[in-house]
Amino acid sequence: MRKAARRVPPELRQRTARSCDRCKARKHKCLQIPGQARCQHCEHFNYTCKTTKPRKKRLYGSADNVRARIAYLEGIVKQYVNAEGDLSSLEVLQELGASLNITVGNIQDVKLDCPEIDPYEPEQATSTEQNEELVQDQQGQDQYIGPASSYFFQMKLRSLLGRQRQHPRCQMYLFGPNPTEETLKPFASDVLTDFDVRAIAIPSQLGVDAACLPYSVPLLDHFVIEGLIRAYFDYVNVDFPVLHEASFLETFNRWRVSPSSVDRPWVCGLLCVLLLSRRIMPLGTTETQQQKWWTYVESLLPSMIFTNNIHSIQALMLAALHLHNTNHRDACWTLTGVAARIAVAIGLHRDEVVCEGPQLNRELRRSLWWTLYSFEQIQVSSHDRPSAIESTLGSTSPNERVLNINTSNWPADYAPWSTKLVSILGLVCRALPNLTSESGFSSVAELLGELTLWHTSLPQHLTLQEFDMLPDGHKRPVLLLHIQYHYTVSLLTRHSLLRHLASTIQGQTSDMNEKELETIARVCCDSGRKSCELLLHLDMIGKFNAVTWWDIYYVYSSALVMTLSILSDCTRQQSEGYSNHESLSLLHNCALILNRHSGNPMVPDTMRRWIGAIYDIDMLVHERVSPTQQGPFNQQAPFNQQAPFNQQAPFNQQVPYMYGSVARNEVFYPNTEHNALQMNPEMGMVMNGNNVPGMPMPVWGGENEYFSWDSIGCMLLGVEALDSSFGL
Repeated sequence: MRKAARRVPPELRQRTARSCDRCKARKHKCLQIPGQARCQHCEHFNYTCKTTKPRKKRLYGSADNVRARIAYLEGIVKQYVNAEGDLSSLEVLQELGASLNITVGNIQDVKLDCPEIDPYEPEQATSTEQNEELVQDQQGQDQYIGPASSYFFQMKLRSLLGRQRQHPRCQMYLFGPNPTEETLKPFASDVLTDFDVRAIAIPSQLGVDAACLPYSVPLLDHFVIEGLIRAYFDYVNVDFPVLHEASFLETFNRWRVSPSSVDRPWVCGLLCVLLLSRRIMPLGTTETQQQKWWTYVESLLPSMIFTNNIHSIQALMLAALHLHNTNHRDACWTLTGVAARIAVAIGLHRDEVVCEGPQLNRELRRSLWWTLYSFEQIQVSSHDRPSAIESTLGSTSPNERVLNINTSNWPADYAPWSTKLVSILGLVCRALPNLTSESGFSSVAELLGELTLWHTSLPQHLTLQEFDMLPDGHKRPVLLLHIQYHYTVSLLTRHSLLRHLASTIQGQTSDMNEKELETIARVCCDSGRKSCELLLHLDMIGKFNAVTWWDIYYVYSSALVMTLSILSDCTRQQSEGYSNHESLSLLHNCALILNRHSGNPMVPDTMRRWIGAIYDIDMLVHERVSPTQQGPFNQQAPFNQQAPFNQQAPFNQQVPYMYGSVARNEVFYPNTEHNALQMNPEMGMVMNGNNVPGMPMPVWGGENEYFSWDSIGCMLLGVEALDSSFGL
């Protein structure tokens, strides 16, 4: 096939006489306007048109000929001087020339003959940065972590604070060992019965067939299983609406009578329900019982991969959430991807698909699709990996009336506004690879406009102005909606804040318009601060879920932004006398509530690693600020002295360190005793050697020990080996 003729012959093609910084960052041709000092793009958007970047040098001729010429010249040099080393480095060639008394007339002219690499182009990454994107899990396998992930954002923050990673090779501690190794024994039964699920697992009988025992296996009472299911729908399904309660309970009653009448994926979903709800309310079940249920789940997972129906997607999503919470985020990512593929295979992503049966089935499909998409996008935003379903996204939100979800757990119109926010989060995740460069500034401005429009268009009952008037069951969904909004804003703008702070600390001027960059940085600081305030308020009203949902991750993400905000405040304080006491107090209070939650034995391993990271960040910030700024923390300023989260309904005087009533249903402190809620004892304040208020170390035990700041990379992605002084 003949190649299409060029519109302009090569000999007549001309380069633009001048290319401004913005057009270089956009990689567009800089069109000059006759008689104007600014180019067409800068004139249209009223930008400052300036040229400070060096002009990119062209490499004319065939690249193959140039490479062959360089290789031939290297061969001549090696033959002439008998050099066996690597001559690809300019420094090595200079040393070799000096040893032979060879003088190059003008080294700058030599550099101009070579193509230059634009340091502002994101695709021209160094080999070290590229290698950091492949990390090692605890099975010794390489896995990809994107440069815009939460971990690399944390590592850049560390570099600003003068704390560098000590070892080049990284290991992802939240990508745990193979979860199949946590099973008790293989399960070969074709049909799982009520007897199998209720059979109490006893450590001394592990690996022994129940039929070989001389006595009958003790069983859990029926109300224990029913209580766990009730706890799931009261606390887990409201955040992660995977199951329809009425349909699930109907199938559950049918399964108890006739186990063979339901398919295996539904039974797997039932087991995952028990695993998740046990962290809310154990009802006397033990860790061994949890391992036994997971053994059943692991044996059923292969059959779900080859079964394309709704039950398979539901079971995979529930199993993925359990793996995410138990330090297996890599396996969670894999199962989420499988669920997404099955969802596309059965048409959940298509609004036009005609679904047989009642309208309820169609709305259940839509609800499940949006839950899956939201769950996948929060993982995409954390890992900075490509989405598996972003190009096949549906557009219609589920009908709340048909699903009957407009009850005491969800406010009216919650679903459409939540799905719209998730859609914007998907757009932000898609733009993440370009947000670290100047070329992504236009995307930041556009997406910020969409987020602002979403936030200002919320109906009155979903805003924070009417928060005090909401029913008790609606408060957590509304707060989470605004927390997710501020998380999305912070995710979109935090690299601009990092860049602005780095240029300020280093005394450099950014190539981007300084006012615009400063505005984005201020937006990021405000969202991080408001997110922390909302999370503190969520804990104050007893709605903070530290055991099954993303609450602690939101605190972790907000704490990173707050740390940058505090460093920015310190810079402003040096020049403007600005005080950052409120930000320091806010960060410390976030660390305090998580330290209190760490006393809950049901907090899973993933959450504990995030808690340790936040605790360490808080201690580092207190060590870094000047002693004159540490005084207010000894007084523990009440929350109403901070900016109120809704500008109308201020916080109470202080966040309580313990919940005052066992009768409150919102408490997430289960006890291993039968049907009881354990109240966490009050955590008192302690002072370290520098008279800085601190907290008792979280009670982790076993391998989950306390991590110091120098090992904070190990919280999410740490080095393989650390100094013994780090406590590992």
